[in-house]
Amino acid sequence: MFHWRDLLHWRSKQDHELDKELRAHVDLEAEELQESGVAPAEAHYAAQRAFGNTTLVKEDVRALSAWIWFETLFQDFGYGLRQLRKSPGFTAAAVLTLALGIGATTAIFSVVDSLLIAPFPYKDFDRVVTFAVHDFSRGPANRGYGIPIPILVAIREQNHSFQDVLGFYNWDVRYNNGSGTRQFSGAWATPNVFAFYGVPALRGRWFAPEDAKPSSSPVFLISFRFWQNELGGDPAVVGKTFSLNNKGRTLIGIMPENFEAFYGASLYVPLGLYPGAEGGAFFGRPSTPNVIGRLKPGVSLEAAAADLDAIVHNVARLDPKSLPERFSILVESLADYRFGSFRKTLYPLVAAVSLLLLIACSNVANLLLARATARQREISVRASLGASRFRLVRQLLTESLILAMLACALGCGLAYVGLKAVLTTVPKGWISAERTIGLSVVVLCFSIGVSLLTTLLCGLAPALHAVWGSLQGGLASGGKASSGRFRQGGLRSILVVGEIAISIVLLVGATLMIQTVVALAHVDLGVNPAKLLYAMLATPVGRYDRGDQKKLLIRPILDRVSVLPGVLAAAESTGWPPGSGGGGGKEEVTIVGEAQVQHWTLAITMVSEDYFKTLGLSLLRGRWMTETEADAARHVIIINETLARRYFPNEDPVGQKVEFAGFNGLPDTPRDVFFEIIGVVSDCKNDGLRNPAIPQVYLPYTFTGVVMDRTILVRTTVAAGSMLKSIAHEAWAVDPDVGFRESGTVESSVRDSYKEPRFVLNTLSLFGAIGLLLVSMGIFGLMAYTVSLRTHELGIRMALGAQRRGILGMIVAKGIRLIGAGIIIGLVASYCVRRLLASEVWGISTTDPSTFIVVTALVLLVGIAACYLPALRAANIDPLITLRNE
Repeated sequence: MFHWRDLLHWRSKQDHELDKELRAHVDLEAEELQESGVAPAEAHYAAQRAFGNTTLVKEDVRALSAWIWFETLFQDFGYGLRQLRKSPGFTAAAVLTLALGIGATTAIFSVVDSLLIAPFPYKDFDRVVTFAVHDFSRGPANRGYGIPIPILVAIREQNHSFQDVLGFYNWDVRYNNGSGTRQFSGAWATPNVFAFYGVPALRGRWFAPEDAKPSSSPVFLISFRFWQNELGGDPAVVGKTFSLNNKGRTLIGIMPENFEAFYGASLYVPLGLYPGAEGGAFFGRPSTPNVIGRLKPGVSLEAAAADLDAIVHNVARLDPKSLPERFSILVESLADYRFGSFRKTLYPLVAAVSLLLLIACSNVANLLLARATARQREISVRASLGASRFRLVRQLLTESLILAMLACALGCGLAYVGLKAVLTTVPKGWISAERTIGLSVVVLCFSIGVSLLTTLLCGLAPALHAVWGSLQGGLASGGKASSGRFRQGGLRSILVVGEIAISIVLLVGATLMIQTVVALAHVDLGVNPAKLLYAMLATPVGRYDRGDQKKLLIRPILDRVSVLPGVLAAAESTGWPPGSGGGGGKEEVTIVGEAQVQHWTLAITMVSEDYFKTLGLSLLRGRWMTETEADAARHVIIINETLARRYFPNEDPVGQKVEFAGFNGLPDTPRDVFFEIIGVVSDCKNDGLRNPAIPQVYLPYTFTGVVMDRTILVRTTVAAGSMLKSIAHEAWAVDPDVGFRESGTVESSVRDSYKEPRFVLNTLSLFGAIGLLLVSMGIFGLMAYTVSLRTHELGIRMALGAQRRGILGMIVAKGIRLIGAGIIIGLVASYCVRRLLASEVWGISTTDPSTFIVVTALVLLVGIAACYLPALRAANIDPLITLRNE
């Protein structure tokens, strides 16, 4: 009977030798059978059957060998778990460090994957582009505007670059749910829209081409959100007729939950592309829909832009007034158009989280290197007792694998929690409503793979050093060797220096963003935003479209709101700080007494007389607007200080009369009107927080009705929530069909205006804090290990008369040298990569010296603190005990 050790010995022979021996036996047996008269073919067959049991033995040995290999592997796992349990501090530090790197990386890269790689769940989304008309007179920053419907028709019929083209634009829809009229966002869209996106209706049907023809019945579709919130999810609503903007329409379908293709629109109406079609005009002027197309395979953006440019210019020659005098066609991918600014914000975060993962891996590498060197005596003893080098390497790698597996498990949990936290801080509108962001399996596998690879490689180097080094040296050193084939002490120092340099980069970015957010939060608006409320009205179409009609709605609302308890002042306006300027626009201006037409860049805001009192603006020259002038649309205007200084530098603007040619093209608006400047008021922010005030003109709110935004501004002494409800009730008391597009406080609006840098601040600060923590752990671990290796040397020094202060200074000085090297490298790296944050930083230079000084001081302070405890331990060594132990 064979013993299993004999079987293993047999298994160790090479397979080809065993096969050769078996073939020899088969051949010998076959010859004997042939001599006894058996045919050759039958003899070979019988011989092979006779030795079949031998082959089976061979396979059994292989199976037994594999089972024993797995059994020893389980033993390695058990021993590794016991070893890690004996060092809870090392285990906790390594696992937590790696888990933080995995969690942060996975959370951020999951967002990046959703926005940069697959932002939309639509078919062939990578070939979906949007295009618009760019007016050269509006400057290079202008992203353009929509395409007139006749040109859209020409593009659909004549282009050679697109598989399909659709057009849409958003509009306001009033809907009364029984408790008051509410305003919803709707979209006029060409009937091919849903086939374009490849999204079937959840209930009912899509638009058909016949739905946009003149003889068709009015129909519409609704979003899943509107169906649930306003109609209670009732499936029977399909086929019913609803009154939208005082017109009956039949509901023919409900879209799926994640369909949000039109910037949050809740209702969809078919847009006809024929003359006189409903939706073809907007406030008396031809509408200019947004246009989206799907490129044919292989067609580039440049080729599509050239194709469209030729078509549009040909149409413009036939109707020059339909487009600006000098224009071009802008073509960009839908993802860049929707999330271009947010994508730029993500780049520094991607760099930051990659650096954080690098710090985590470096820290774990340092810990593993130190631990392997400390266990050199143990490994030497095991090797001297007969353990093979392969078995020792596998044991050390198994322990590294256990650490990596524990870190990956914890990292997955941190990634899940971290992603939820990141999504709560991402500003509204940055993430496509169609996209459900969750943990990306690809990203998670990447993060885990990098962590596993780093851990195993960092465990392999010291393992090879330990088992292929001198066993005699390992036994003699007692695990205190500080140098060897891989010079681990130098490698650990390099890793710590690298961690410090990376943390400097993260902290410099976080500090710059802190100063940016502080600067934006304390910027002078020119007005006091505290307890200043706004409510944007949505008026019934056709009822208040003229200036004289607007007064019939606005004046009663202002009168009722002004007498509410806690109201100091109320006014109507088409905007409020820090917006309402929108970058301004070129306007042809004629001044009485001057023959030459001037071109002013300015913002025009229509207000009631108490607008200036409500905001708290100061009158610098002239007088205020009166209630009579505001209600009667008198031809008077008030200008801001910037306009007076820029366009009337050497004269008093009060009393001057000017004409704005742009008003002559508006329907139901007086033509060739000269306005008298009656006053100059102080500046307030009107082009965002980051830009200085631009020239601005304030004119009576009743001059024209061709304005979408009609906002009630209220200065109060009470809380915003209750007051906003009161404003709504007073507006509904005047007209129950009035809706509200948006309402809130100006303070919250101001905070929203710097949401991008605040988001970058939150994430960079978190990464910087984690990085600094890991760096302090790395410095502490390195210095503590250095002290443990030099215990014998330090004992001898102290026995020969070295002072405790000198020992303390020697250890701290070593740490400061490492910290100094890391700081210098980090400062240089920060200077080189400062451009990554250039678009986010405001109010401070990216090379601000105080920022670099503060970060340097912080890292130096933390580093010295991390060095001090190991140094204090070294200074307290008892030389007698140390020498006796040695």
